[in-house]
Amino acid sequence: MFSFRPVRVTTRYARLFPRTKVPFALSNTQTALSDVLIINKIHPQIDRPRLLSLTSKVPAEQTTPFSTKLRNFISGSFGIIAGLFLFEYYYDSRASIHKYVIMPILRTVVDPERSHNLAVWVAKWRLTPKDKIPDDEKLSVKVFRKKITNPV
Repeated sequence: MFSFRPVRVTTRYARLFPRTKVPFALSNTQTALSDVLIINKIHPQIDRPRLLSLTSKVPAEQTTPFSTKLRNFISGSFGIIAGLFLFEYYYDSRASIHKYVIMPILRTVVDPERSHNLAVWVAKWRLTPKDKIPDDEKLSVKVFRKKITNPV
C-alpha cells in the first residue's frame, strides 16, 4: 500500500537547519506542509513555485482586460485616499469620531479596567489623537523657572 521512508526536504530555513528530514513521509501523497519543497525525483508531480520568472504560464487569451485593470486601479486609488483621509481624521483630537463612535463602542464592549489599560497602551505607542491648535496663553504656568504651556 504506502511505504514509509525518510524524505530529504528543503525549507526556507535550510541555511539554519541544513539536514532537515521528515521522518515518515508517505511516498504516494502530497505533503501538507506549505513551506516544504520535496525533491523532484521523489515526488515529480509537485510543481515547485517559480520565484523569478519573466514568462507567464497564463495564455494570452486568458489575460485580464483593460477595463478590469482600470477598475482595479481606480478602486485601489480610492481606497488609499480614503485610508489616508481616515488616518488624518483619526489623529485630529477635535474629530467627532472619538466622541460618537470610538468611546461608545469601548464603553459597550470593554470593562473600565481594560479600557484604561488599552488607553495606556495606545498612549505608549503614540496612537492617541493630537490637538493641532496651540494652547492659550492663559493656561501657561511657570514651575521652577520653567514655562509649561498646559498644566494638564
